[in-house]
Amino acid sequence: MTDVLGIDEAGRGPVIGPLVICGALCEEANSKKLKDIGAKDSKMLSPRQRENLVPLIKNIIKDFWLIKIPPALLDQESLNELEIKATASLIKRLNPQKVILDTPVPRKGIKGYLEKIKKLVPNSEVKIIGEPHADVTYPIVSAASILAKVSRDEEIHKLHKKYGDFGSGYPADPKTQKFIKNWNLYQEIVRRKWETCKEVLVAPGKVIIIGDVDTGKTEFCKFLVNSGLKKGYRVGVLDLDIGQSHIGPPGSLGFGIATKRIRKLSSIRATIIHPMNALSPAGISERILIGLKSLITKIPEDINFLVIDTTGYIRTEEAIKLKIQLIELINPNRIVLIEHTKELDKLTKELDANKVYRFPVDLKTRKKSIEARKKFREKSTLKYNSTV
Repeated sequence: MTDVLGIDEAGRGPVIGPLVICGALCEEANSKKLKDIGAKDSKMLSPRQRENLVPLIKNIIKDFWLIKIPPALLDQESLNELEIKATASLIKRLNPQKVILDTPVPRKGIKGYLEKIKKLVPNSEVKIIGEPHADVTYPIVSAASILAKVSRDEEIHKLHKKYGDFGSGYPADPKTQKFIKNWNLYQEIVRRKWETCKEVLVAPGKVIIIGDVDTGKTEFCKFLVNSGLKKGYRVGVLDLDIGQSHIGPPGSLGFGIATKRIRKLSSIRATIIHPMNALSPAGISERILIGLKSLITKIPEDINFLVIDTTGYIRTEEAIKLKIQLIELINPNRIVLIEHTKELDKLTKELDANKVYRFPVDLKTRKKSIEARKKFREKSTLKYNSTV
């Protein structure tokens, strides 16, 4: 007898709650029995129908296993890589002769996706078949889909009891949209790297971005600027990153107004520049604060969405103190912390928790070399000197 393992997931798209991946093991000859009881793609069934099918499915299959991936882990790795690891784990645990899975990649990417799985299942003769919408075609994958969906629904029900009714957790759900406006108060259940979480920040007021070197602060600012423009706001950018100034020459504080969608922050022209004559904030905290006070008074009153970029200077007591002083002076409505782990914990303890939004570093963020930083400063210096 050939044992076939069907694998599918539930909860790939929501902004709240876990991703649940299920492997259902069945004798291939019994697959028709699954079809006969009505097993099909879980999305084609009502919650009651799915729940009623669960005991029937369990009577037919030989075994099953569920892997639940929490939001914190979903923030740290790509969905595809997590599913690849989970799939390999299910294969090793349930030891089938054949595997059929619903692949989350386009057809041209299936071969590479399956090869990654096989590398994690060494010395295995198992045959692996991957197809888009396999949960519609293969009853054993339909069964896995149903078990995964019912399990995720149970997890969401538990979260409702603890946090209140936030709906399904999907971005299009009105209940979820309402709940997510204050997601910073429930960060443990939210997938923070989802764009839905970033969009919450785009509202009238001031948003300051804080993080270590090479955490993607500038890219985050670019997203906020473009989103603000899309919503029709008058968007200003305050650049306090004196070492890698994008608005204004190196060694300065700068302010500019975004008038159209940007591809990079440095395309915004500085309208106010306050020289610091230094490329590092270390040892010049007082000068920076004085310069910022002066610059703030010159920002036009019609700016209703202000995005503030900062330096990656966070590792010393002086750095933390300076960040706190900047926040007190600016009085932002929202404070974004971008972290690898919890390197900003000391700073967080000094802030108003209602204003703090903690994000993981984007997986696509690349570390810049010293040479690359030097070239950027040279290019920026040349740009502003040519206009003098």
